Amino acid sequence: MFIFGFKYNYYFSDLLNIFLMSNIKTRVKLKAILCMGLTVLIYFPALNSQKISFNGKIIDQNSKTPLEYATVSVFKSGKIYDGVVTDENGMFKVSAPDGADSLLIEYISYHSKSVNITSFTKDESHDLGSIGLSSDAEVLDGVELIAEKSSLQFNLDKKIFNVGQDISSRSGSAEDVLNNIPSVTVGVEGELSMRGSENVKVLIDGKVSGLTGLSGNTALKSIPASSIEKVEIITNPSARYEAEGMAGIINIILKKERNQGFNGSVDLKAGTPAEYGLGINSNYRSKSVNFFANYAIRYGKAPVRGMFDLRRFSSDTTFVTFNERMGKRGGVSQTFTGGIDWFLTDKSTLTGSITYKYDNDDNHMEVRYWDYTLTEAFNVEELPRNIYSLRTDDEFEHSPSLEYALNYVKHFDQKDRELKMLLQYRDNKETEGSDLNENLFDNQTIIENRAKQRSNNSEGENSWVGQIDYVHPLNKELKIEAGGRMSIRQIKNSFLVEEQDDFENWFRLDNYSNDFTYNEDVYAAYLIVGQKLNRFSYQFGVRNEYSHIYTLLQQTEEEHDNQYNDLFPSAFLNYEITPSDKVQLSYSSRIQRPSFFHLNPFFTFSDPRNFFSGNPELKPEYTDSYELGYLKYWDQANIGATVYYRQTDDVIFRLTEYNEDGTSIRKPENIATEDSYGIEFLFGYDGIKRLKLDGNFNFFNGKINGENIPEVGKLTNESYTARLNMKWTGIKDIDFQIRYQLRGPSTIPQGTREAMNMVDVAISKELIKDKLTLSFSGRDIFNQRKRVYSLIGENYTEYGEFQWRANSFIFNLNYQFNNLSKKGKGGKGKSGEKLFENNNRDDF
Repeated sequence: MFIFGFKYNYYFSDLLNIFLMSNIKTRVKLKAILCMGLTVLIYFPALNSQKISFNGKIIDQNSKTPLEYATVSVFKSGKIYDGVVTDENGMFKVSAPDGADSLLIEYISYHSKSVNITSFTKDESHDLGSIGLSSDAEVLDGVELIAEKSSLQFNLDKKIFNVGQDISSRSGSAEDVLNNIPSVTVGVEGELSMRGSENVKVLIDGKVSGLTGLSGNTALKSIPASSIEKVEIITNPSARYEAEGMAGIINIILKKERNQGFNGSVDLKAGTPAEYGLGINSNYRSKSVNFFANYAIRYGKAPVRGMFDLRRFSSDTTFVTFNERMGKRGGVSQTFTGGIDWFLTDKSTLTGSITYKYDNDDNHMEVRYWDYTLTEAFNVEELPRNIYSLRTDDEFEHSPSLEYALNYVKHFDQKDRELKMLLQYRDNKETEGSDLNENLFDNQTIIENRAKQRSNNSEGENSWVGQIDYVHPLNKELKIEAGGRMSIRQIKNSFLVEEQDDFENWFRLDNYSNDFTYNEDVYAAYLIVGQKLNRFSYQFGVRNEYSHIYTLLQQTEEEHDNQYNDLFPSAFLNYEITPSDKVQLSYSSRIQRPSFFHLNPFFTFSDPRNFFSGNPELKPEYTDSYELGYLKYWDQANIGATVYYRQTDDVIFRLTEYNEDGTSIRKPENIATEDSYGIEFLFGYDGIKRLKLDGNFNFFNGKINGENIPEVGKLTNESYTARLNMKWTGIKDIDFQIRYQLRGPSTIPQGTREAMNMVDVAISKELIKDKLTLSFSGRDIFNQRKRVYSLIGENYTEYGEFQWRANSFIFNLNYQFNNLSKKGKGGKGKSGEKLFENNNRDDF
């Protein structure tokens, strides 16, 4: 059916049947069918296009520089029929119906150009070559430039969110940007999730980056929002991407100006709780080279608060523990990215870059315990609070990270033929040290010195990445892609805990000290075929990844050597019902390998009663993901909907076990399977003058089969997220924005998590036209961003609250120099911002 199935009714019927099946045998068959279909499709291209199409490249007439986000509109009988925007290389491809008469090309501060297409042959594709636009200084000086990039561009296998118009996150970090994007949720401690799953792969400029550091996604707070141009959300990645990231991939694209000469921007921010920052983005471009450099420094101190109420039951005795924790976390973080693009020819570019990040944090935490042994009924409010245990933790964290990258891109004379190569080296280090003191108090007077300890944790990562990607069109509508990737990664971790005796001598605690080595080698190759057939387009791909993961706990000589070789097929089908209606059906196979932190078997030590341990016996998670999406847009409104389903084997969950002495151990375990499905709605509306509305709603349901672990059994997790955003463009260059977010309650292994809602507000004012802007933002203004949970076990109950980040209020000052327009590029004159854009770039 995949080979000869281009009779639409039979084709979609079979795909729907496959989409609804989820057992393992079906998924194995699906992989085999996709692989066979890929091979045959390469040699059996199907239907020929029946619609006339045009492609070309829009450039500056004098400098020959490509113009990104220029608009190309198709006109028929004086009315716009369709339109696209150019990509970063100035390239476009657009289809025209019978009777279309012209293409209109527009770009801010340039003269528009019309191309007559009435004489071109029908049922063919035509290459218009390079089309030069000439600068129009009068347009730049005399027209109010308020064109804005659309918030969402809908491609075959990804969505692109342009973040420049979001004033609420302008003074924040990458965390704040991601927290405002549909499909993505940022947790209380900075953990990312997409559609209910935390297994997300984060890339910076299309590659794993040292900017995320050893801390993973939680290090995104050190990337300023002012340095981000756009974010790509890939919920169902194709074989082109790494197979890791069960829920999908987030690709953060940093700013790099493409205008001629010297240009850039400066951002200053200040707010409360203590939040100060400076960001500089600069760029110099000539005909043969482009220099770019971005620097940011940030200082922040945020309060941390939490509590829990733990009750353990044993025959006629109840052991009660109350816990309160409070402190401050933060410090100084600096990031620098610089490099050079060398335009070897007009079709090939060599880019060398260096990225350096250094975090220097100074944290203080106080943890209080009240312990009771009760044999009778009690009233919590009446229990005495005069005797308690206080543990203080004064911690420092130093995290230097260095990355070198070399990129080569070559475009051939043949349209869409392209070669990309990458070589990258990363050296990340992270050092943490703590001074820990625990004493017993009675009415704030020390009555017992219980412990004086110190810990030192040193981690180092070295990695090499090599990658090659090649795209080759077989004809004007059919192309294949192939590539390979090599990743060699080594992490060494040394953890030392010492305690002082009565004679002030320090001695090692062997139960908590150890040295751990983690080696991960992954080798991959992929092949993809894609074709556009009139209104229908498809893409089939397969990726092979060989993984070798070795761990060694040196003191005990406990080692684990795991190797696995897997095939990961993908399939994408798009159908354009009309130029303003699109349907997409997709499938991909994914893997989530246990991380270094999940495999490290020795305990953390910041809290002597609550330990976290890794599990070297963990197996990878394997996921089959299916999506069916629809997009519809009008002149003043847009809607989108996606139905998705994921089936995962060997799901990893963190489970808590309580010991008789009141201590707990939290450890990840493989649970048998999880079946999750959901539906996501997005909308945008700008039919009211000066007002724009957009929002999304995501409902998901997960059925977990954990019968292999008695504490879990079978459970169902239903939850939802919602966002509503309003932006008002006022008079005298004042913009106002308000956003409401809701995260519904959820079921977790061994308990539940309560709902959470947040309100953000922002206002901005242009002080100097297209140069200087002052903005103010309030995040979580009602201070509701807290994790509230309840756990219930066979002989215990626990209730807790935790807040990692309090509400904040920040002023931001942005100055831009030598930029054409602060509010956007592309288009001409006045235009509104759309939540969705019908972006017809051929990305298959």
